[in-house]
Amino acid sequence: MTPQGAKRYQQLAKSMTNISSQFLPKIVNIGKLQLLRKLVVRQINFAAKIECSQYTSCLETVNQSLLSNITEIKENALKLYLERDCPEIIMAEQAMN
Repeated sequence: MTPQGAKRYQQLAKSMTNISSQFLPKIVNIGKLQLLRKLVVRQINFAAKIECSQYTSCLETVNQSLLSNITEIKENALKLYLERDCPEIIMAEQAMN
């Protein structure tokens, strides 16, 4: 690697550290919530199979519905985040339109 390339790499690594320190806790939280969702789904699914096939069908429908609407959920969450934590971005978009 050339000295310029090594220096550029160090600069990029340093800037990524700053960025990752902002988003890492949120990503970890999302991961934990996903694991919790999977655990709850498995527990309910197991209990439903033992108790009644209707519960299993209902759970599968809810899970499919959630997964099929994940894009809409993500967009709504992003919009809410921007409105709450970054109102200057929303104002800039409105000014452009």
